[in-house]
This record gives sequence, C-alpha cells and structure tokens, in this order.
Amino acid sequence: MEKNYLQLSGLLLFSLLSFIGCQKEITDAPVKDQSEDAAASVNTANRNNLENSCRLVSLDWSSGGAGLWQFHYNEEGLADEWSIDYGYGVISEKMYYDENNRLVRADEVYFGFNYVYELYYTGNRLTRMTRTGVDFPDEIQDFRFTYNQKGQIIRQDDDNLDAHVLMEYDAMGNCTRTDIYFGSDLWYSDNYTFENPVRNPLLNVPGVEIGFLSYGGTYVSNKRWFTTNRTVLYDNGSPIVFNDYDPSKTNPTTGNHNFPVSVNYYDRVSESSLDILFEYENCNGKAGESNRSVPANKNLQARASNPQTRPHLFWGYLKSIKKKVEQ
Repeated sequence: MEKNYLQLSGLLLFSLLSFIGCQKEITDAPVKDQSEDAAASVNTANRNNLENSCRLVSLDWSSGGAGLWQFHYNEEGLADEWSIDYGYGVISEKMYYDENNRLVRADEVYFGFNYVYELYYTGNRLTRMTRTGVDFPDEIQDFRFTYNQKGQIIRQDDDNLDAHVLMEYDAMGNCTRTDIYFGSDLWYSDNYTFENPVRNPLLNVPGVEIGFLSYGGTYVSNKRWFTTNRTVLYDNGSPIVFNDYDPSKTNPTTGNHNFPVSVNYYDRVSESSLDILFEYENCNGKAGESNRSVPANKNLQARASNPQTRPHLFWGYLKSIKKKVEQ
C-alpha cells in the first residue's frame, strides 16, 4: 500500500532526488565503554542545571524549511511535548521517561498518522531506537548507534532500509558534518561551522539528549549555534550544492545568557536571506515566565505561502526516499 502521506511532507525534497551516487566504503568504529559514565554524569549535570535556567519553548526556522518547533515541559522540568508545524501539516510528539529521567518512548502523530518511538539503553548510553507504525505495523525502522572514544555518536544504522548516517565533530564537540548513505552510496551531506560564540539553545530542552526525530540528531548536543550550513546532494558522484550560507553575513542577536533570540543568514545559492527566531521561558528562575524578544510565528506565515525551501530530514522521510533511490 502506497503511503503518499510521506510524499506530501517531502515533496520538494523528492523532486530533487532523481539521482544517487558517489561510492564510498563504510567501516564500523568500535563502541568504547570507558566514557559512558563520564557522558552520563555530564548529561545529568546539564539537565539539573538547565531546569533552573532558560528553557527553549519555540524555535521558528520555518523560512529555512524546518517549521515552527515548540516545546512543553512537565512538573519535573522535562520536555514532554514537541511539535513541529510546517504551515501545511504538523509532526507532534508526546514524550515519556523512566525513573532515571531517561527518554524511553515518544508517541508521534506524523501528518495525521501514528507512530511510536522506543529508546533502549546500555547503561546510560542510548544504543538502539525503533520507530513503529501504529496505523501500518509493517512500517518498522530500527536504528543502532555507534560511539567514538569521546562518547560521541559517530554513526546510526538502519539495516532494514540499508540506511546509514555518519557524523564528524570539531574539537569542541560540535557536529560539523552529517552524511547519509543508502548502502555505500553517499546521497546527502550536511556541513556546519560554529565560528560565532553563541550558545546552542537546544541544550536547554531538558530530557531530550538527542534529536531523535531527525537523522543524526546530535545537533541538540552542540555547544554553539551554527554559523553556516552547506547542504550537498550527489548526482552519480557529482556534488550539487543546495544551500550555502555566507559566514560574513550571518548576524546573530543574543539575549539572556548569550542565547540567540534571532539569527539572520544569507544563502549564496538562492541569493536570499532567512531568519531563525527563538523564544524562552524561566530565564529568571521563574517557571512559566516567557522571555519573548521576537514576534512568534513570523516565519511560519512565510513558509505556508512560500514552501520552496530545504526541508529538515526526519526519519519519516527515509522509506519514501529509499523508494526514490531504488527507482
């Protein structure tokens, strides 16, 4: 049965994907256990600190194709709802935690269809995640995570789709490159720089230690907000640059604790600018207090009327992308 609801959310993306290429051998890196306790301690400390500081409640990068992200927090200060509104459809999550405040389940409504994420840990380290269709039980994605000696996720593998994600980091721990392969074919490369010392507000979503909705997902652990993004698609081994932000024209505006309230980018490919807007709460230690510095939903209106921007790649796209690759 054809799942055309997936094609709806990735319409622009799929129109660009009549190509695949660039052979490259992929090798496994061993999982090292010595950093697990240290990584768990850092995550616990970060969570405890962030519950009493600015929490991100909205991230509006609709003009960049990734929608309006909104977060809600429970009484323990952990994120229990995450919604992404594109203007033409919504992805929403309800998130659940175990007794150790580890995210173990999320109930997803994906453009009107229901899925369940389940997260599995070895000690305090996430090692496996599944995404299963409620409406279509044969829709199963099964992701395995591999770490380097620093405790950073360096690859995610879904053998069901033969889909593989490889990640690279700078010395600070920011993820600078994320590549997506089908088999050994490089299909998509997302590249970032972090030149501006602007703090990453996605660190301030307590409970969400990985952006589990998206390929890679390590952007929630970057220390800084990105200065540039360069996205490359591959056509039989030939790179096609889809967007390329000019670092000299990136203009962040920061507020409390050096968190961004807006960032303006200029894309050299489309020769146009875009804004990403942020909103926080609890910045003065008072839960529920909003610190709004920019108009909410400004970009969402532009996104609904002008959808020709790069969509953020969520796991829900992969099966339909795989079909396009095979065709």
